[in-house]
Amino acid sequence: MKKSYRLILEVDLDEADEPNAIRVAREHFRRTGPASTPVNWNRIAGKWRKITAREWIPDAEIAIMELVDANDLLDAAGVEVTSISCVEVRPETTVLGKPSNLELKHPIRGEVTPLRRSLT
Repeated sequence: MKKSYRLILEVDLDEADEPNAIRVAREHFRRTGPASTPVNWNRIAGKWRKITAREWIPDAEIAIMELVDANDLLDAAGVEVTSISCVEVRPETTVLGKPSNLELKHPIRGEVTPLRRSLT
């Protein structure tokens, strides 16, 4: 039996890092296989063309969604991302900007932890 969980994820991305996020997401898209779209939507068996990485990932919002969806650890754990959305928010409207209005069941750790541990 499958269970569904809703994850609210808020990320910060410096404007200077947006081009890098877009570049990484586009590189991943190119590696994992291109998408296609019908040339003429009115024809059922019409011609198809490949969508370029630039078309698929035009901005930082789409890049962030692509990067989250491309997380290999989720795949390895058997976690399926069924939907994802992204919108830019103003700092005064963010969940973390108003912690008094939210009772966090599992608060976010403030400390920075290493992603990989050395075996030495």
